[in-house]
Amino acid sequence: MLMDHEHAERVHAAERFELRDMSADEAEAFELHFFACPLCAAELETLRSLAVNCRALEGLKPAARLRWWPVATAAGWVVAALLGWQQFARPTAGGPEAMASYALRTVSRGEPNAVSVPPSMRRFALYFDLVWDARPASYQIRIDGPSRSTLSVPAPAAGQPLFVLLDRASLTSGLYKLTISDSDGTALADLTFDLQL
Repeated sequence: MLMDHEHAERVHAAERFELRDMSADEAEAFELHFFACPLCAAELETLRSLAVNCRALEGLKPAARLRWWPVATAAGWVVAALLGWQQFARPTAGGPEAMASYALRTVSRGEPNAVSVPPSMRRFALYFDLVWDARPASYQIRIDGPSRSTLSVPAPAAGQPLFVLLDRASLTSGLYKLTISDSDGTALADLTFDLQL
């Protein structure tokens, strides 16, 4: 079972994962998703920090708890504000969401791959065929250009392309190089693309 970001938000996957309120299959699907999704990884990290802080407060003596009460209350309001923003202020998918995807190909001469993302697209995907012999369990993807990022993604099923989902808000237009490496850091391919947002 695959999980995309919209589905993870809709079913409150990060909260349920942290509370261990998922089936084994659903937990595995979310684990594969959050390794490739910086938004879900950040949400899970926030929830884990909150849980650690709450456990630390439980061990304090009553007088010490009173000193920490304003901090705990403020932390609770911050989490409530974050969850409220996620639910109401940020547009979420109540159904299907259109998304553009662009094939990247190795270009030996000439122009880089053209990636022109319409303004209406919040997210877009880059995909490419795995044309090398190595078949690691996961790949390291590094994107260099006007904006930079690094992520680890699980290997797709045999014969399937590798998809990388990107959020347009985290990038700017310009020339980029996408480097695919195996889990040991050995570079397998470099793909260039000209991103126009």
